[in-house]
Amino acid sequence: MDFIATSEKKFGKFAIQGLTTKLVVIQVLFFLYIMLSVDRGVDYHKVILDLNIGQSHIISDIIFIVATPASSGFLWMFFGTYLFLMFGHALEQTWGDYKFNLYILTQIVISLLLLILLRSMTSSPINQLITMFSTIHFIVFLSFTTYFPKFELLLFFILPTPVRIIAYLYVGYIFVAIWEFPLFLKVIALIACFGSYLLFHMHLFIHKQKQKIRKASYDKRAQNSNPHATFHKCHVCGKTEEDDKDLEFRICDDGEEYCLEHLKSN
Repeated sequence: MDFIATSEKKFGKFAIQGLTTKLVVIQVLFFLYIMLSVDRGVDYHKVILDLNIGQSHIISDIIFIVATPASSGFLWMFFGTYLFLMFGHALEQTWGDYKFNLYILTQIVISLLLLILLRSMTSSPINQLITMFSTIHFIVFLSFTTYFPKFELLLFFILPTPVRIIAYLYVGYIFVAIWEFPLFLKVIALIACFGSYLLFHMHLFIHKQKQKIRKASYDKRAQNSNPHATFHKCHVCGKTEEDDKDLEFRICDDGEEYCLEHLKSN
């Protein structure tokens, strides 16, 4: 995204380094605060609401968006923060501190604004849905899945499952949950849950579609020019699928086709 590259030159110095670790520290401290409050006989669900200022829900909304595992019991706290730490560090290394900071901030702002809007309009269960899935943990998980789709987690501590499968299940659950909502509320829910993700990843999907179109166009031109010609030919070594049936080819941004060996060196 050109905007991110341009803005980083001006504001990159303000990026918080190691933001993932700092957020996990906040989650752990809040979890300890909840546990101490519960030990004093206070329902931990009420602890978050007690942090509100007057009738405002802003404080509790921010806590849910930033520190969701801390408000969900010890088991989810342990695994939720562990996975967030792992996924967040991977994204920080992939993107850099500034882009990761901007991604987290964008999600917090979008979720907070939409929750405030909805509370002034409706008491629908959509508020609970957005609170669950408009968190930084969910969008970090989605981004990690996009870049590392084959990474495996032990589902139910037994089944090795690629994270992309788990992501499909999460997304499917969201669509089922909003199925009976009015159209306007469906749109609000989808923006809250996926708004920042789409802003930061849409260019990847567009680029992938462009590659498919270029490949289809290339194959069509090759077939029309010579019906007996091979479909694929490496621009560097000249190998075709006739030379090796297991050889894979890719089309690069320059419009030329390369075998995997020379794709890496291109």
